[in-house]
Amino acid sequence: MIKTSGRCAYTTKYYNSIAISICLTIILLIGCVRNVKTAGEGTYSFVDGTLRYNIEASVAQTYNAALKALKQLELPVFEKNSDALVAYVKSTFVDGKDIKINIQYLTKVRGRTPVKEITAVSIHIGIFGDENRSMRVLEQIELNI
Repeated sequence: MIKTSGRCAYTTKYYNSIAISICLTIILLIGCVRNVKTAGEGTYSFVDGTLRYNIEASVAQTYNAALKALKQLELPVFEKNSDALVAYVKSTFVDGKDIKINIQYLTKVRGRTPVKEITAVSIHIGIFGDENRSMRVLEQIELNI
């Protein structure tokens, strides 16, 4: 009589493929959120190639600071638009990587004199993102606020 382990080969292969799938999913999820660091007074995140940061300024102030920052970095502005709640700016580097800056009103901080507005800024460069260049653009925007 031949002894078996109690499991058929099909079941073992099935469990092995599930284990491999779970491991790959965990590895991919770890790669999605690469960095959450502090920049000046706030915290920024770099997720899926997009740098996100909240700035204590209005949409108009942040939009004008972004335009000035791109000019100081000698980057041409190809597209721009803004209203009271949302703004965006598009530019490109010499190597052809696009820069997309999105600005969005979040909230007003009450209890302060004067009342401060909080604006969300997201910067995405190229197809997969570039954290170093995004940080450089963000730093220049902050200098102009």
